[in-house]
Amino acid sequence: MRIDPKSQMGRRTIYLLLFLSGAAGLIYQVVWHKYLSILLGAQARATAVVLAIFLAGISAGYMSFGRWSRWKKWNLITAFSVVEFGLFLWALMFPFLFSLALPATSYLYGVFGVESLVIDAFISVCLIGVPTFLMGGTLPLLTQGLAQDLDEASGTHAKIYGFNTVGACFGSLLAGYFLVPLVGLSQSAFMAGGINLLVAMATYFLMGRHGRVQVPEIQSQEKTTSKAPLSPHTAALFVVGFCSGFYVLSLETILIRLMGLSTGSSSYSFTLIVSIFVFGLGIGSLMVKRIASYSEWQLTLNQIGISATLVLLYLTGDSWSYWAHLARIMFRDSIENFYVYQFVLGLLFMAILVVPVGLCGLTLPLCFHLLKDRKETLGYRVGQLYGLNTVGGVLGALLG
Repeated sequence: MRIDPKSQMGRRTIYLLLFLSGAAGLIYQVVWHKYLSILLGAQARATAVVLAIFLAGISAGYMSFGRWSRWKKWNLITAFSVVEFGLFLWALMFPFLFSLALPATSYLYGVFGVESLVIDAFISVCLIGVPTFLMGGTLPLLTQGLAQDLDEASGTHAKIYGFNTVGACFGSLLAGYFLVPLVGLSQSAFMAGGINLLVAMATYFLMGRHGRVQVPEIQSQEKTTSKAPLSPHTAALFVVGFCSGFYVLSLETILIRLMGLSTGSSSYSFTLIVSIFVFGLGIGSLMVKRIASYSEWQLTLNQIGISATLVLLYLTGDSWSYWAHLARIMFRDSIENFYVYQFVLGLLFMAILVVPVGLCGLTLPLCFHLLKDRKETLGYRVGQLYGLNTVGGVLGALLG
């Protein structure tokens, strides 16, 4: 059986696979964070280093795969399946790599001291640098591979980003509340790898060999013109993308702290906020309608709306702990009511955050719509935009 990835059935299938791929990605993030906290410690500095390396790897993947999708004659659907298979292989190897990292970390700290930031970064790069780089291939490869023409590319990209991000929300909840507590870290990583293997096989055998979803190679003169200075319009959109990453990750860091003050510091608070955040970003992208008619004015209104809702968050932040306290009193924090209590907290914080975070999720698809210029460079533009956005996220996470 072969499915045309550009048919209606093919699109629905690929969106489902993107949902699963996003879920696996956030399971990895939860598991890797806990693994690395064993090596580096659970202090705030080590957590920031791990998050920075995670985001930096994805940023490098965005930029590299975006460039490759432009210059190479690839079957881009097959390339995506290879990326997913690579993540599966890394999931299989990770416990072995971690066992090697334990004595190596102990030795390096003995030589350079336990406060060495360089050693923290080096260990993190060795363990999660490659898979995070591979994760950055999803958006540029599939945006370039699935878009049938320039006009249709914006809506396709918004759905790719949206379904992948909503799947990440599901993966974060699944890992934080069920997989890690019930089956442990290594089994959770293997299950995420199993999801990647399923996505890789389904993509390759159902769609990857359906013809060749290629990108025509750019002519040499076009390559030369691509090195010209950025236009003010393009530069401004890149600045918006970078700043979006900065304030989104800064906001997430602040909200995790506020969540801790409101409900008590625990791993569940972290999981809940991250899940709500990525869900809002995904839903904001999926709510895009008639994006082909959007202009710079709509992007301006989007940023004004984000600013206004953030002001409302600031004005109401001191009352969050009261509402969380009411929910805690209602359910008494008892074990039998634990999941009900967490569900109610999730609803409360979702009601507070869904509009501002949803508007944040709309920002990058709008920037991409205004940035795209030729069908042959769709993946390249995605790589540039999301790479800069993630660099902004790294700085936002660290400075926030």
